[in-house]
Amino acid sequence: MTEIKSTLELVMEKTKDLNFNPEEREEQKRKEVQLKVEALLQKYQENELKREQLEKALTNLEKYYGTMVKPMLGYKLIEQIDLDGNLSLILDLLNHFFSLETDQIGVIIHNFNRAIQSFSEERVRDLKELLDKKYHISGSAVFPNLEKDETWIATVKEIREKFNQQLGEEKRKLKERVRIS
Repeated sequence: MTEIKSTLELVMEKTKDLNFNPEEREEQKRKEVQLKVEALLQKYQENELKREQLEKALTNLEKYYGTMVKPMLGYKLIEQIDLDGNLSLILDLLNHFFSLETDQIGVIIHNFNRAIQSFSEERVRDLKELLDKKYHISGSAVFPNLEKDETWIATVKEIREKFNQQLGEEKRKLKERVRIS
């Protein structure tokens, strides 16, 4: 079975005999590592690799490319952290490879979800009251469509921005720790 190669990999093969200055060689090396780390992470997240296989592949990359592999892995993992994602695999790898405490990430995401849930419940109550008072529509079958409510949309955006700032600060701290280790 033939291997499918990315455009960058094909270009790199065609240009491997060209002479580069040291900065260009280093940049090329960094790009190669980045592609390989991203591919390994994707395979891991799609359950095509077990953690032990990922660890072995990363060790082999480190032997070939040197010390830039591990920090690049850490940065890629940290970049994938967001308020809506499934973070269990990411946090597990950060803890395993870098012994990073990621509890604060969980707290931020928990608080974000709680704030959204609380505001949504409050807004549903307010809208049901409004429908009852203004249009005399009430009952258990009445459920406002929050995704069409401009107040809900604007407030959720504000809540998201606030928690994204907190998450961004925590991600910055994690990147600092990855750089040090």
